[in-house]
Amino acid sequence: MSMNIRNTFIGLLTLIACTAATAGKKEVVLNPQHPDRYVVTAGDTLWDVAGKFLKDPWQWPDLWETGKKAERPLRPGDVLTLISVAGVPRLQLNGGNGTPPPRRPGDPLPEVKLSPKVRASDMAAEIPLIPFNLVRAFLSSPKVVTHEELDNAPYVLELPDNRHFAGTGDKLYVRGLEDSSQDTFGVFHKGSLYKDGESGEELGYEAMSVGTARLTQEGDPAIFTLANTTREAVVGDRLLPQDDERIPSSYEPRPPAAEIKGHIIAFLDSDTTKVRGGASSIGQYAVVALDRGSSDGLEVGHVLEIDSRGKAVKDKVSGIPFDSPDLPNEAAGSLLIFRCFERVSYGLIMHTSRELRLGDVVRTPN
Repeated sequence: MSMNIRNTFIGLLTLIACTAATAGKKEVVLNPQHPDRYVVTAGDTLWDVAGKFLKDPWQWPDLWETGKKAERPLRPGDVLTLISVAGVPRLQLNGGNGTPPPRRPGDPLPEVKLSPKVRASDMAAEIPLIPFNLVRAFLSSPKVVTHEELDNAPYVLELPDNRHFAGTGDKLYVRGLEDSSQDTFGVFHKGSLYKDGESGEELGYEAMSVGTARLTQEGDPAIFTLANTTREAVVGDRLLPQDDERIPSSYEPRPPAAEIKGHIIAFLDSDTTKVRGGASSIGQYAVVALDRGSSDGLEVGHVLEIDSRGKAVKDKVSGIPFDSPDLPNEAAGSLLIFRCFERVSYGLIMHTSRELRLGDVVRTPN
């Protein structure tokens, strides 16, 4: 192969690769009400700040000067300025000498020549991506387990002195302990059954954490002592091995690579970390369970769009008996996945334009 042909071939491959990468990347769309300049304040979340500039806040990394995320986390006092680089909207951090000239609606963004670095600032602590106080209770508890996992797990047979409840420091009499090589177990209470929102297939049970217990005497029954508790232990609670599940302290919002379509199957209560009973609808910053998980391609940090599921309505005009078509699904909001199990995941509602209900559809953003 001659040098010219080889160079042409390499150039063609590079062009194809670049074109494919560009084609797979969604165009950045600004929020129609975006500011030209914004000062980060205490209490802000990164998602809220991103939403001030973008229609889809998860596109935050694409808005920066360099076409990638900022060189450091944002902090209160940081100044964000919306600029234009070769006709493409970009954000500049602590750049320029203050407020840009007034701009009328429809005027182009000011063109700015970029310096290679942004200035760092020794301000207060970085702002979080999401309000972590809303999801903290769900980061280690509860968990989702199969029916078989629960049935085969050791269980609390009896409590001391015929008591109905036990707490930190109390003994537990436990049956079914086959492996005593581990001396510390998590104690869990069987919660609600999760089912697929379309087929009704069983996906697993919510296992609500009671606390941890240490083996103090082997046998059948064995004796355990509750080391710490978040709720009272009762007869029938199950003991599961302590796992090394790694819970991320931060998230990188992004759409799933796979085409996901699932449903909201439960509303979760942040005070008791259990399925909320009686609630028919929820709004922003509610925690929900979905009938899709890691086996479907979901990961922590994935962003999904929510469609309000169209209800069936009787056609009073057609005159056809039992003619009840479904209204179309309508865009209703977005959520961020913050914890994933094999077939179920937990998400935080980040934005909603209407009340959400059980059965509403979640999907990969278009």
